[in-house]
Amino acid sequence: MLITCSGLESGQSLLVVRLHRSVYTPESLPPALQGVMLDELDEDIEGTQTRLQAAQKRMNHVLKRAGMKGQICIVLGLVALLAVLVVVAFS
Repeated sequence: MLITCSGLESGQSLLVVRLHRSVYTPESLPPALQGVMLDELDEDIEGTQTRLQAAQKRMNHVLKRAGMKGQICIVLGLVALLAVLVVVAFS
């Protein structure tokens, strides 16, 4: 049940491309091009929302199966992992 970030990374790269496109395009875009750009953005947002909902369902399933003690262990493990990453990053 590993959650990969490849879809989010590709979405981020598309967003950066669209941001650059919007910065470099004149203010008066043809309505057809505006519609195409908005449709592409809407499709990307829907795909991202779908992936996030699936990840949330998986997390709820894992947490339900883990019980209260398991949830506490997961939280403590994540805090320990964060502490290790902070030490490694700032040393």
